[in-house]
Amino acid sequence: MGWPSLVLGVLGNILSLSVKPVALVPTFWRIYKKGTTEEFLVDPYVASLMNGMLWLYYGILDPHGLSIATVSGVGCGVQVFYISIYFWFASKKQRVRVVSLVGLACTIVGAVVVTTMLLARAPLRLSIVGIITDITTIVVYSSLLTIMGHVVKTKSVEFMPFLPSLFLCLNGGTWMAYGITMQDLFIEVPYAIGFLLGVIQLILFIRFWKPIKHAYKDDLCMQVVHTIDIEKIDIGNHIAKKLENFDIGNQMAKS
Repeated sequence: MGWPSLVLGVLGNILSLSVKPVALVPTFWRIYKKGTTEEFLVDPYVASLMNGMLWLYYGILDPHGLSIATVSGVGCGVQVFYISIYFWFASKKQRVRVVSLVGLACTIVGAVVVTTMLLARAPLRLSIVGIITDITTIVVYSSLLTIMGHVVKTKSVEFMPFLPSLFLCLNGGTWMAYGITMQDLFIEVPYAIGFLLGVIQLILFIRFWKPIKHAYKDDLCMQVVHTIDIEKIDIGNHIAKKLENFDIGNQMAKS
């Protein structure tokens, strides 16, 4: 491994281990604050978890795959954490979907590991796992087309946050360059696709971004006005009561 590969591998790990978790924070903070998953889909996170597990297996099999194994292992942990948050705030129907998708992902990964370990020798095993991992990576990236289609249809980027899109572009470009320097097509091809989709997402974000009008501000103003009106009524009632007591006191004094 030459120094360009080493530098790109380290940079790719830094991006994946620091930027990716941070990039997802706004989305899941919103879910936490609102107590609901709204229209956010769990599919991309489960797909990323399955893809990460396959890349972890590939990195373990590859003699030079330490960078891939490290970032994939930690990435799986991050995805499990965020999927758990999503599950906690999801509706009953959404929870069933989460369990089904996670179960399916684990079944697929388990089948790949068992099959390749039993039926393929080391060199062929790495190639088979590389091809399968590339296919799943491309499928994961293709799921982004659904999100981009939603953006074009609604002309809103509310459910396509900027930071994950930026991360997709940076991460895809870095690992694509890493694959080129390592002469590893299994890394180069899928991340080239990811880089391209990241660029498209950023273009869509620039095209359709607009300030979000928060309706709760109007509600807050109405609450303030309502509170002031109630206070006025309370003060008026208090004054009227005092005057009434004063009149009663005068009448008693005259008597």
